[in-house]
Amino acid sequence: MARYQAAWRPFPDAAPALDALAARGLRLGVITNGDAAQQRLKVERIGFAGRLPVVVASSEAGAAKPAAEIFLAACAAVGAEPHASAYVGDRLGTDARGAAAAGLTGVWLDRSGGPAPGALDVARITTLDALAPLLQG
Repeated sequence: MARYQAAWRPFPDAAPALDALAARGLRLGVITNGDAAQQRLKVERIGFAGRLPVVVASSEAGAAKPAAEIFLAACAAVGAEPHASAYVGDRLGTDARGAAAAGLTGVWLDRSGGPAPGALDVARITTLDALAPLLQG
C-alpha cells in the first residue's frame, strides 16, 4: 500500500485545467467508485484538496457510477443543477454516458487518442487542455 500511495501523481494537464475552471467560478469535485477515505487521501496527497474540495464516493452516496443517483448527489454537494453540470471521466460508459444519462454533460477523457469507437453521444477529449474551451461553448 505504501508503494501504491507513493506513486500517486496527477497528470501534468490536471492542475492547469482545474485552475482554468475555478477561475471561471465553477465548483469542482470528484465522483468515485473507490474507497472514500483513500480517494480523499489521494486528492490531498497530490496537492488538489483546495482544487477539488468535494469528494462523492459510492460507499457514502449509496450508489455507484453509472447510476444517476451518484451524479445527482455530487450535483447537490456542489450546489449545482444537473443540466448546468459536467462530469469528465476516463471510462466512456461508466463515466461520460452515465453522467449524460443523469442529465449532466458527459465528457469522455480518452487519453489514448485513438480512433473513436463509432458514433459518440458524448463529448470526447484527449487532454484536459481541451476541457475549458469545450465547456465555454
